[in-house]
Amino acid sequence: MSKTARPYRLWVLTSVNALLMLLLSFYWLSLPYTFGDEAFLIKWTALTKKSLLGIDPKPDPESVLFVDISKSKTTLDQENAFGEPSPYHREVITDRSQLAEFLDMIVPYKDETRLVLMDVLLDLPSKQDSVLQASIDKLGDKVLGVSHLDDTGQPITTVVQFESQALATYRAAQDMFLKYPLVFNDSLSTVPLLMYEKLHQQSVSHDGGLYRFKEGVSLPAPIVDFKVRNSDFRTGRSLGEESNFTIYSMGDILESRAFMEPEDQADYFQGKLVLIGDFRNDLHDTPFGKIPGLLLIYNSYLTLEGQENIVSFFWLLLLYVTFWVMSWRVFKDIDVVKPSWLVRLFKSKLGVWVLNTLDEVVILILLTILSYFLFNIHINVLILLVYIKVVEFSWDRLPRLKYAMNKTAES
Repeated sequence: MSKTARPYRLWVLTSVNALLMLLLSFYWLSLPYTFGDEAFLIKWTALTKKSLLGIDPKPDPESVLFVDISKSKTTLDQENAFGEPSPYHREVITDRSQLAEFLDMIVPYKDETRLVLMDVLLDLPSKQDSVLQASIDKLGDKVLGVSHLDDTGQPITTVVQFESQALATYRAAQDMFLKYPLVFNDSLSTVPLLMYEKLHQQSVSHDGGLYRFKEGVSLPAPIVDFKVRNSDFRTGRSLGEESNFTIYSMGDILESRAFMEPEDQADYFQGKLVLIGDFRNDLHDTPFGKIPGLLLIYNSYLTLEGQENIVSFFWLLLLYVTFWVMSWRVFKDIDVVKPSWLVRLFKSKLGVWVLNTLDEVVILILLTILSYFLFNIHINVLILLVYIKVVEFSWDRLPRLKYAMNKTAES
């Protein structure tokens, strides 16, 4: 082989491996869950961007009404050991009559209301279900109900019917919420996706395993960027007082309506996305502490609204170039010279392995930081680190192939 010939074999091997890393990264981001071990990196890159650099855009607080139902509860008599209803065996449920009254307040303004989301699982029958059903029917497609998946993976049947209903369900490793899938079982839309379709009057197709929005192809389960967090709220705001996001108790709204002027009552709902849920009992672990389930849904919707789920060409290019460089370093046996003081700290076999892993760790951390700062997309670091170390280990165990490749590249 002449000296001017290109080392095409190493180039091809590097390019193919970079492509495999890209596919692996996309596949991992497509899973409905991720490992909580990466929550630390996700949290601190987000806090650096939002708190330190002040890059923290938020929706208009006047565009959304948060309604807390944690104090609007009643009880149902449940069966005892003899199969008879007993006042000593009770189930706490959301008060259906209060829900109906609140929905009736919205009815006169339903054309001006953007959407009403009821993050309330109505799976237990009560005597007030017919009253609630009548109120839901008055709002029609303006109200969106929720369901969950049961132990068999099927949606739970609710005791009232909605024109629009979706799953308020996600999957998490180590009980840490990080991402909300768009669809379960290939056909069951989740609440954030259905909210996006209704509010943006757009139908999202997901044929062939790809989720196509009008703006482009989407990640099936994007990691959620928490734009609205607990620290953004005040509670118990009086009418007319300026604040950021506010949580209103449904009972307080119902109690104060007798003293409201018609225009004040209209201000509650006109142009608003009305979100109804339990802010006290329905709490979930996230990198930012315990957050109400309704906020998980809202932030997941904001991720879709901000198009942070869309796969862009430049994002793919950033990933591919980084993976190509990492692969080239492995196949060319390029190693960064470590300071002698650092080498002395890692003398054991485990220490040497950790030291030899630092290069890839730093590169992948820088990649996920760039990806998040430029495209608002977090990258799964752990699985990529494991993959590249397996490739490196395998490459070191193939001396003949390695020798042939490197001789070809040098000739």
